[in-house]
Formats: sequence, structure tokens, C-alpha cells
Amino acid sequence: MYMSARMEKLLDELRKLGGTGLLLDVGCDHAYVAIEAVRRGLAEKAIASDINSGPLISAGQHIEAVGLSDSISTVLSDGLRDIGEELLVGEARGVTLLAAGMGGRLIRDILKEAGSKLSHIDKLVLSPQSEPELVRGFIMEEAGFAIKDEAWIEDEGKTYVVIAAEAGTETEPYRSHELLFGRKGLKRSDPVLGSYLLRLEEDTKEALKNAKRGSSDKARARSQELSRLSEEIKRALSCFDASINGGGQ
Repeated sequence: MYMSARMEKLLDELRKLGGTGLLLDVGCDHAYVAIEAVRRGLAEKAIASDINSGPLISAGQHIEAVGLSDSISTVLSDGLRDIGEELLVGEARGVTLLAAGMGGRLIRDILKEAGSKLSHIDKLVLSPQSEPELVRGFIMEEAGFAIKDEAWIEDEGKTYVVIAAEAGTETEPYRSHELLFGRKGLKRSDPVLGSYLLRLEEDTKEALKNAKRGSSDKARARSQELSRLSEEIKRALSCFDASINGGGQ
């Protein structure tokens, strides 16, 4: 069973959180992460769900092939909509929701639409492919979770972040650049995050240069948006050592 670097990082963050009684693998695709979580003792059991029947059939076949049909069930569901709330109650090691391989806006909406089910979830392992600030903002400011760790990983030429959180309250509100790029990675000068920020800085400079050539309202709005992003990137890079950011900002 092939496990990418990103999937291994998801499992590593679950391990750091202490494992779980029940893992909800939302948008499970092939269910490899759920399977490995159970096989490695990081979850006692799992529910693998997906909105599409094709991947779910494939997931069920993989689960059966490794002999874990008694420990991992599959559910056709849009987010948590078709996962019964009663399944989330009474887990001694708690319930962890895993969501990866989708945009941050969708992950946020899945969590938002979970309603009262979210109160039964103790831990989150989330890997948004875009707009992670929407995920960070929602889980901390509305859902009642505190971010415990963020891991950055390069996998097949792409950069991913994995956010691990537990039910609780952040002791200090996030500043705007921390919301965009993650306080944990900035505090430890994560080299993968640093490389990502340097690339983003160059891309933003080029995009801003192009936007300034336009004279339409849309171009001016885009220019302002990119200017704000450029300032946030500078603030983020100032958290890194001189060897990472070329001397700081």
C-alpha cells in the first residue's frame, strides 16, 4: 500500500495528538490513511466517508483486502451529514476528524455544517490545499479548538500544511500573518514554510507588477489585495533567522 509523504505526515500528527478511539476520515478517497491509522494502533476504529460512491467502493475493497472490515466502516456522506451523531458518543480515547486533499473553504464548511456533532469531536487533523487561514480562523474563533501543531511537507513538488488541533482555547489571539501562514511553523522557523514564503514573495511581486499596469477598478482592487499580501509575507519572513530570509524585513 503506497503511502505518500503527506499521508505519513497526517499519521504522524495523529500520533502526536495521542491517537484516538474513533477516526472520522472525511473525504477518505482510497482510505489508506484510515487503514494505516488502525493498523498502527493510532485509532481503535474508523469511519471512512466520501461524497462520491466510486472512491467509497474502492475504499471498501481496500479495507476488506487487509482484513479490517470489523474495525473500519464506510459511509456515503456529504461531510458529516450522513454520519449519525450517536456513533460519536462514548469513545474513551475520543473522536478525531481527519480532512485532507480538499480546499480550506470546503473543510471550513464541512466543520461549520457539522452542527452539534462537532461538540463530540475532540481532535482535528486537517490539511487544506488552499486558504488555510479560513480553517485556522474557524476552528479557533468559532469551533472552540486550539492549534497544537502545524507540520509543513514537500510532496511531489507541492507544499502542504497539516494542522493538528484539540478542543480548547488559544491563549493568545493570532495576528494576521499568523492566521495566513500558521504560528507554529513561524515560531520554529520551519524550513519548508520558509521556502514556501520565499517563493510566494517572488510570485506576489510579479503579480503585483502586472496588476499595477492595469487601470480598471478590478486591476486597482487586485493591486491593493496583492500589496496587503506582500506586507503579510514580509511580517511572516521576519520571524525567520537571517539565514532563511536573507536578513529579515
